[in-house]
Amino acid sequence: MRAGELRGLVLGEAAAVPIVGLAAGLLVGAGTAALLVRALRPIFILHPSLTFPAREIAQLAALAGAATLGSALVATALLRHLKPAELLREA
Repeated sequence: MRAGELRGLVLGEAAAVPIVGLAAGLLVGAGTAALLVRALRPIFILHPSLTFPAREIAQLAALAGAATLGSALVATALLRHLKPAELLREA
């Protein structure tokens, strides 16, 4: 496997996992928030509303994306120095 193929494979997986995790987290978080607001509204004097802090979520997504990209690039640099035959012999 060439270095470009290896980098593409690792970066592709590193991109797919956070995207799917972010989508699942947004769905579960929005559902939980809506349920809690509906369940707790009768308890409070003030009427809480459901808000979506888009800027903060975008900042967290950008931070997670940068960390993922950095770790994937370091992983491909480390994997380039390993020989597959040596790895199979040690197992």
